[in-house]
Amino acid sequence: VIDANQLSNASYSAAPQAQQSFGVAPHADAITSAAAAAATAGTPFTFTVTTAGAPVPSITKVGKLPKHVTLVSHGDGTATISGTPTKAGTYHFSIKATFGKGKTKKLVIQPFTLTVGS
Repeated sequence: VIDANQLSNASYSAAPQAQQSFGVAPHADAITSAAAAAATAGTPFTFTVTTAGAPVPSITKVGKLPKHVTLVSHGDGTATISGTPTKAGTYHFSIKATFGKGKTKKLVIQPFTLTVGS
């Protein structure tokens, strides 16, 4: 809420008080899940990718996931990274959310790190 007041002096009268409310929201199109996760080699792993914005985005990966790990977009603004990684290591790839099509298409890309322990 912003309050605006103008005091008077000998040259002019006080202005009436005015008040205006503003809503502040996060950026409309975003990947809202964490940018990193941890897993253990030989153990089943699941991570949920979440987004905010409209229209509902398609979610894909850019880069290589560990063997036996996949990303599946659910068509509702979420995706699942899951599987049973077999080799310990640090894997860097990106998650891409595509909002809309054609001229209104917007891409949001989030770098992601999956650390697989032994």
